[in-house]
Amino acid sequence: MASSEGQQAAAIEAINRLEGYTSSTPNDNTRRILQAFIQHLPPDGKANIVSQISNCRNDIELVSLAKTLVENLLIPLKAAIILQSIPLELSPLDRDAGPERKPSELDEPDSSLQNDLLQLKQTCLVRDGYKCVVTGYFDHTYAMDEAPRHLSNAVPTQVAHIMPFVLGHVPEELKLERAKLWEALYTCFPRLGSILDPTKINHPSNALTLIPVIREQFGEFNLALESTERPNVYYIKTYPHFPQPYIRLFLPRNRLVTLRTDTDIPQPSKDLVETHAAIAQILSASGMGETIDDLLAKLDDMTTLARDGTSRIEDLLAVQLAKNMGQVVG
Repeated sequence: MASSEGQQAAAIEAINRLEGYTSSTPNDNTRRILQAFIQHLPPDGKANIVSQISNCRNDIELVSLAKTLVENLLIPLKAAIILQSIPLELSPLDRDAGPERKPSELDEPDSSLQNDLLQLKQTCLVRDGYKCVVTGYFDHTYAMDEAPRHLSNAVPTQVAHIMPFVLGHVPEELKLERAKLWEALYTCFPRLGSILDPTKINHPSNALTLIPVIREQFGEFNLALESTERPNVYYIKTYPHFPQPYIRLFLPRNRLVTLRTDTDIPQPSKDLVETHAAIAQILSASGMGETIDDLLAKLDDMTTLARDGTSRIEDLLAVQLAKNMGQVVG
């Protein structure tokens, strides 16, 4: 293993290499993307990316490296978690809703998966004190059935995966793409190799209880939980696309949240929470968060491909692939 001094020298060399990079087009974001990875990855992941930058023999290979990181990591993580539509908030009433509840194409085939998700939600509710860990609102079903005194401070809750559900569940034809995502994830966050794999996506350590609007923002990386010096205490970091009224309506004034339990149920993994926060930082610092949002918006009107000569078709197809991964579950 390289010494810290050696790693620092290599990082400086990589940064200097990027400073000397010549943009090929006005919209070329290569330098900014790679700088964001260097700045916000943990030391072991940073060392891997620095090594890959050092191995690039020319600017074309730097472009290819940035493109690979975006297409194999950033787009799938951001787009898939936005577009997945698992009914994670199902209650017994939902399951007994009868014929008027029309199941989606993949709602019924794997009842064991649905049961696993329902069990995950219940397990996280118990661990999290039947409350959203960010807002402190109680779960409405729990308040109705067990604690009516909390009804004035109760809303529906959902279980939110820290790393997205689709990392563990894709159809056969998309398994190659998922393998690329896992490879990129382990390259950037080597510690995850001993913590997370496709079989552990639905483990309590990879889940939080949140109210729907916060789950959505967390999934879109507009909100993240950053570690503090205090054990189990995190700072709620928001990004520009986080709706400003939500700050006043839903977030604690001190922006601090404590993830701790009195049960023997595993707590949310600090490494996974930090990974989510690092990805949020990279999406923001690289500008790719906004770019991917724009690409997703274009997918809602694919006619732009015919009339907009500036559309980057390869990028749109990459997002379409991530969208397909998201639709696997709903």
